[in-house]
Amino acid sequence: MKLINILSSKRVIDILKILLKKSLTRRELRDFLNVSSSSLRQTLNKMINYGLIEEDKDFVKILPKGEYLLKICEIMRNHEKFLKIFGDFLNLYYMDDIPENLVVRFHELSDMKLIEQECEIYTPHGEFIENLMKSKEIYGYSSIFFPEYIGLFLKLAKENRKIEIVVSKDIFDFITKNYKKELEEGLKHENVSFYISKKKFKFSFIVTDIFFCISFFFRNGVFDYKRDFICYSKKCKIWGIDLFKYVKKNSYRINIKDMKKLLQNQ
Repeated sequence: MKLINILSSKRVIDILKILLKKSLTRRELRDFLNVSSSSLRQTLNKMINYGLIEEDKDFVKILPKGEYLLKICEIMRNHEKFLKIFGDFLNLYYMDDIPENLVVRFHELSDMKLIEQECEIYTPHGEFIENLMKSKEIYGYSSIFFPEYIGLFLKLAKENRKIEIVVSKDIFDFITKNYKKELEEGLKHENVSFYISKKKFKFSFIVTDIFFCISFFFRNGVFDYKRDFICYSKKCKIWGIDLFKYVKKNSYRINIKDMKKLLQNQ
């Protein structure tokens, strides 16, 4: 019995789900599934041969291999949910900067929802700001610039929120040119860590103890200011933290002293 046949068999999956909760006799399984004894026997024998279940005296019980198969099914269902939300955007957005180990974990983003806004393109949406203000720990990467971020993150820094932010080099240059005083003030706070990425990643995101929010560039290099993808589940936030770790690994930290040296060399 091939794996693809098992995954496509509703009866096999139903039996595994039932046995995951409680071991049953063949008669109890038959009555629960409302199938004939011969049909059930044929299915159970195939499952036994594949090592998904075993019979212990009068009871049929699930084996670790069967439990693993159920986990695969759950992942497949979550991939399907993710594709319903994000599937069409896979063809529109530049996704090559997402590391492969996170691409295969897109199913962890199955609880994402799309937020589309009609407001000014340089204005973060209200749900984003509201959640950010509630957050105690904030991690993020930005390759685009919102003017509102300067005052907002400075306020959060003063409130002793833990903040780790990575920006692309062009965003850093823009900030030091136009908001040097504010950046220096922010870097004075011990709870703030500021980094410059070694390359310009074509996405921007924030992940906190409250939520995860990410935006992308189109394949033509234009940033999509109109759409954000936001999520609140634990698995989404873990995925977002792992993306931040990847970006941070490919960045270097900067303090006030480093910033002054960079400005002198420009």
